[in-house]
Amino acid sequence: MSAARKRGQSVLITGASAPIGERLVRSLLDDSRIRHIIAVTGHPPEHFPVAKSDRLTVVQVDLKRSREVHDL
Repeated sequence: MSAARKRGQSVLITGASAPIGERLVRSLLDDSRIRHIIAVTGHPPEHFPVAKSDRLTVVQVDLKRSREVHDL
């Protein structure tokens, strides 16, 4: 088993505020193999409808702006 599998996977989800993205975040939070999720949304993080978790980071990024994508 690889070292990454032992530690768990990290996942970046774009479009996390869309209905499918939100469901994907919830599903991944239920999966113990996922170590951390970065959910990218176009809305302020405090409006993200998924309960806070130490395994979830919600960031507001406009993916059309190269500087914001670079900083991500």
